[in-house]
Amino acid sequence: MVYSHVKKLYKIAQKPLLISILTMSMLCPIVITAQDLTTQSKAPEIQDVDGLRTEFKQYTQDPATKKVKFEMVLKSNIDSDRVRITWTTTGPNIFEKQGNYVIEGNTARGDISIRKGQTYVIPIEVTILGGGVNELFGRAEAFLAESTYIATVRKNYATNSESEVLPITDEYTSIKTRNLIITIVLIIMAVAASLVAIYLGLKQFLKWLDKDERDLPEY
Repeated sequence: MVYSHVKKLYKIAQKPLLISILTMSMLCPIVITAQDLTTQSKAPEIQDVDGLRTEFKQYTQDPATKKVKFEMVLKSNIDSDRVRITWTTTGPNIFEKQGNYVIEGNTARGDISIRKGQTYVIPIEVTILGGGVNELFGRAEAFLAESTYIATVRKNYATNSESEVLPITDEYTSIKTRNLIITIVLIIMAVAASLVAIYLGLKQFLKWLDKDERDLPEY
């Protein structure tokens, strides 16, 4: 009687296992064929001089961490061994710790050297903490013996109550959807692995139980 009950459980376990495997096989191609996402740039307010030319890049926000990466691209027409880089931010966000900066509240500072004809990429990351109006201000100040060169970039952007940068872009939506699909697939794989373990365990148990019953003496 015990053997018959266990055998019924063994057959029941096969059905959800099959369903999970089929569902996983349908979702996996979506993940495999997902294309890499490109960065998104928006025009900020830029003030530069002949000695220092600047550009600005804003990358697509990470839906999982709510982090946003920005870059000041500095094109130098001068030589300077001391260039002070200063970022300040306002709004519901904070700077992420980076090795090149000393962060004090809403200000991040660091020093670099530049050479004429070279281009320097100066990144900064912020984590959005809620909805509101945000401002990011970057300043590059190059000190020379006879003069000082200053270039600045300024970016204003809004965020919603879910800490998402507005407007919601196609790139952000695609990343968010891809992350959701990956999470679902991982859950299905974990469930499938558990069911496979149960399936194999029941199979081995049935073999042992069947052998044990065959070894019983007949009366």
